[in-house]
Order: sequence, then structure tokens, then C-alpha cells
Amino acid sequence: MPSASSLLPQAVRFASSALEAVNQAQALVLMTEWTEILKSDWQLAYQSMAAPRLLFDGRNALDAEAMQDVGFEYIGVGRNG
Repeated sequence: MPSASSLLPQAVRFASSALEAVNQAQALVLMTEWTEILKSDWQLAYQSMAAPRLLFDGRNALDAEAMQDVGFEYIGVGRNG
């Protein structure tokens, strides 16, 4: 990351973990099916985010109902609602 941080604008924020990356974020865009991401503590992620807490699942990798139960406004590619 040090090399990338010197090349990218200051508007780009670097994080050492997925949870750190979503801290105070209003939206989360999921574009991977990596096990470490899918098995994240979604309740903790939700709590660390800021409203409106949107979760855009670009892989349809998560259980929509479970994410809505956590509190996310869940948007899955090709899914209604």
C-alpha cells in the first residue's frame, strides 16, 4: 500500500481490514466472493457504518434476507428490492 498511496490522490483512503474500510461509510459495494469477506461480522460492519447503510451485492453472494435482518438496505444484482 505505501507505493499506491504515493500515486493516488489524497481522497483515496487505505485500510488494513475490511471492517476498517467500512468505518463511517454510507455504502458498501461487494464485488468478490472471497471467504474472508463473506464470513465477515456483518452486524459489526453495520454498526460501524453511517446511515443509510446501503449494501450493494454485485455477486449475489450474500443472503438478502439475512442482510436486511441485520439492518442493511440490501441491493442485489438482478434481484427485486
